[in-house]
Amino acid sequence: MRKNWQLNVRLQKKAKMRNERASERRAELKKRAETDPEAAAKYEAMKAKERANMNRRNAEKRARAAVDSEYAAERKAELAERYKKEYA
Repeated sequence: MRKNWQLNVRLQKKAKMRNERASERRAELKKRAETDPEAAAKYEAMKAKERANMNRRNAEKRARAAVDSEYAAERKAELAERYKKEYA
Protein backbone atom coordinates (compact mmCIF):
# COMPACT_ATOMS: atom_id res chain seq x y z
CA MET A 1 0.00 0.00 0.00
CA ARG A 2 2.82 2.35 0.82
CA LYS A 3 4.29 2.06 -2.67
CA ASN A 4 0.98 3.13 -4.22
CA TRP A 5 0.90 6.17 -1.96
CA GLN A 6 4.48 7.08 -2.88
CA LEU A 7 3.69 6.66 -6.56
CA ASN A 8 0.65 8.91 -6.22
CA VAL A 9 2.69 11.63 -4.50
CA ARG A 10 5.35 11.37 -7.19
CA LEU A 11 2.76 11.67 -9.95
CA GLN A 12 1.21 14.69 -8.24
CA LYS A 13 4.60 16.38 -8.04
CA LYS A 14 5.25 15.68 -11.73
CA ALA A 15 1.84 17.03 -12.69
CA LYS A 16 2.45 20.18 -10.63
CA MET A 17 5.83 20.74 -12.28
CA ARG A 18 4.33 20.14 -15.74
CA ASN A 19 1.59 22.68 -15.03
CA GLU A 20 4.10 25.23 -13.78
CA ARG A 21 6.24 24.82 -16.90
CA ALA A 22 3.18 25.14 -19.12
CA SER A 23 2.19 28.34 -17.32
CA GLU A 24 5.68 29.75 -17.78
CA ARG A 25 5.69 28.86 -21.49
CA ARG A 26 2.22 30.37 -21.91
CA ALA A 27 3.27 33.61 -20.20
CA GLU A 28 6.43 33.79 -22.33
CA LEU A 29 4.45 33.22 -25.52
CA LYS A 30 1.93 35.90 -24.51
CA LYS A 31 4.75 38.38 -23.94
CA ARG A 32 6.40 37.54 -27.27
CA ALA A 33 3.02 37.80 -29.04
CA GLU A 34 2.98 41.55 -28.35
CA THR A 35 5.82 42.11 -30.81
CA ASP A 36 6.22 38.95 -32.92
CA PRO A 37 3.43 38.19 -35.43
CA GLU A 38 4.35 34.50 -35.58
CA ALA A 39 4.14 34.20 -31.81
CA ALA A 40 0.83 36.09 -31.87
CA ALA A 41 -0.58 33.54 -34.31
CA LYS A 42 0.59 30.65 -32.10
CA TYR A 43 -0.88 32.33 -29.03
CA GLU A 44 -4.25 32.86 -30.71
CA ALA A 45 -4.27 29.23 -31.91
CA MET A 46 -3.50 28.05 -28.39
CA LYS A 47 -6.30 30.18 -26.95
CA ALA A 48 -8.74 28.85 -29.56
CA LYS A 49 -7.78 25.28 -28.73
CA GLU A 50 -8.25 25.94 -25.00
CA ARG A 51 -11.68 27.50 -25.67
CA ALA A 52 -12.72 24.50 -27.78
CA ASN A 53 -11.61 22.08 -25.04
CA MET A 54 -13.44 24.09 -22.39
CA ASN A 55 -16.63 24.15 -24.45
CA ARG A 56 -16.39 20.40 -25.07
CA ARG A 57 -15.91 19.64 -21.35
CA ASN A 58 -18.83 21.89 -20.41
CA ALA A 59 -21.07 20.22 -22.99
CA GLU A 60 -20.10 16.80 -21.62
CA LYS A 61 -20.91 17.94 -18.07
CA ARG A 62 -24.29 19.34 -19.16
CA ALA A 63 -25.13 16.12 -21.02
CA ARG A 64 -24.20 14.00 -18.00
CA ALA A 65 -26.24 16.26 -15.70
CA ALA A 66 -29.27 15.83 -17.96
CA VAL A 67 -29.09 12.05 -17.53
CA ASP A 68 -27.76 11.65 -13.97
CA SER A 69 -29.80 13.52 -11.34
CA GLU A 70 -27.28 12.82 -8.56
CA TYR A 71 -24.46 14.32 -10.64
CA ALA A 72 -26.72 17.27 -11.50
CA ALA A 73 -27.28 17.96 -7.78
CA GLU A 74 -23.53 17.76 -7.08
CA ARG A 75 -22.79 20.08 -10.01
CA LYS A 76 -25.44 22.56 -8.87
CA ALA A 77 -23.97 22.61 -5.35
CA GLU A 78 -20.46 23.04 -6.77
CA LEU A 79 -21.51 25.98 -8.92
CA ALA A 80 -23.46 27.56 -6.05
CA GLU A 81 -20.39 27.31 -3.84
CA ARG A 82 -18.09 28.64 -6.53
CA TYR A 83 -20.21 31.64 -7.37
CA LYS A 84 -21.86 32.04 -3.94
CA LYS A 85 -25.38 32.25 -5.25
CA GLU A 86 -28.38 30.04 -5.85
CA TYR A 87 -29.01 28.39 -9.18
CA ALA A 88 -32.57 27.51 -10.05
